[in-house]
Parts: sequence; structure tokens; C-alpha cells
Amino acid sequence: MESMTGNVTRVLGVDPGLNTTGYGVIDVVGGKVRLVEAGVIRSTAKLTLPERLQELFD
Repeated sequence: MESMTGNVTRVLGVDPGLNTTGYGVIDVVGGKVRLVEAGVIRSTAKLTLPERLQELFD
């Protein structure tokens, strides 16, 4: 992806966890930062470990 001022660097940050996994995506262009997306993925605490990992994967 390019802008009129140069290349865009896209960065993905992940805060891993089995109960709650957080993520954020930013674009950096010419020293300016723009939020693309951020959120959390929650798993169901009552599930077994393999079921919770499957839930995160899906």
C-alpha cells in the first residue's frame, strides 16, 4: 500500500491470552500513526483448553 507521501507500514500488535486476546492494527505514514482496527476476542471460560483454543482460532 502506498500513499502520496510514501510507503505505508502496517503494524499488528497482539496481547495473547486464553480468556481475552487483544489486538490492534495501525498504519504509519511519514511519521503519522493511524488506527485501523482494535478489539478483543473472548473465549468461554467453561470450555476445555482445546475447545477454547479452537474458539480463538475460529
